[in-house]
Order: sequence, then C-alpha cells, then structure tokens
Amino acid sequence: LLERGQRQYGAGRFSSALVSLAAAHARFRAAGDRARQAAALNHIGAIHTRTGRPDSAAAYLRPALTLLRALGDRAGEARALVNLGAVFQSTGRADSALATFRRALALQRAAGDSAGEAITLGNLGAVYALLGRADSAAAMLGQDGRRAEGVRDPGGEAAALTVRVEVLRRAGRVDSALVLQRRALALLR
Repeated sequence: LLERGQRQYGAGRFSSALVSLAAAHARFRAAGDRARQAAALNHIGAIHTRTGRPDSAAAYLRPALTLLRALGDRAGEARALVNLGAVFQSTGRADSALATFRRALALQRAAGDSAGEAITLGNLGAVYALLGRADSAAAMLGQDGRRAEGVRDPGGEAAALTVRVEVLRRAGRVDSALVLQRRALALLR
C-alpha cells in the first residue's frame, strides 16, 4: 500500500494516494513498524502541502519527525523537515522555513545526500527570494546548481532545477526560467 500510494502521489492522483497511504499507515501502526509508519505520515503530509492544506500537513509531519528522530533515521528526518519547511514557506512563515530547511540541509550534508541537498538549497533560495534578499537567493541557487549538476539522479536534478525556475520566474527572469524548465523536462524524458 505504501508503494501504491507513492506511485499515485507521483502521478498526481492525490485523493487515491491519501486513501492508500492512510491504509498503509494503519497497517504499519498495528504491526509496530515505526519506520514505514513514519514514511506514510511523511507522504500524507507532503500531499496536504501540495494540495494547499498546510495545517493538515503539519499534523502529519510532526509525528513523522518524532518517529524518525526516535529511530535515528537522519535521511528520513531530513525529508520530513523539507516537507515541514514547505509548509512554513507556504504560510508565509519565512523565518521558520529558513530554520527548518537549514536543519534539513545539515542532515543531508552529514549523510552525503547530494540530491536532497540540491533541492533544499533551492528551497532556501526560494525563501530568500520571497524575502527580497536577492544576494542570499543567488548564493543558494548557485550552490543548488553545482549540487544538482553533480548528482546522478535525473529526477532529483529536475526537481532542483524546477525550484530554480520558480525563483527566476518570480524575479522576472522569464527567459532564463524557460531555459532551465526545458532542461528539467529533458531530464525527465
């Protein structure tokens, strides 16, 4: 059920994914499988973030973080922190978003997760851009670009590029954004 929910989420079938992931969460909880329970909660939280329900997202992400920390799963904790940072970003809590993304970045660097690091650097750049801190945004996006290009994960690189596209678009640099968006699409083909 967890894998089905992940596939449904990836295909943009959020309602179906929520049903599958909720069922998976219930099974894992009953079985005492805290790692997979945390994964289901994290995915459910991510869906709620993507569908504009930040309060619901946080209600799933916080217990996921508690479980992941108890398990010592630093990579999972970083993923959940990135999702929680997105909740803060979407609700205009820039300071909380920055702090949360920075914690995720530290965990990703310690784990050598270059793909995750590239995405988080892009998220940091996006928050800085929203705050009007163009120099900080550019610094994060520069690191993001170097990280994304060094990753042998086309999906991760495309995700990092997509964040950069959004920052460039918001800055009015539509031509540059379009070039990067085409690059991201090419990676996914």
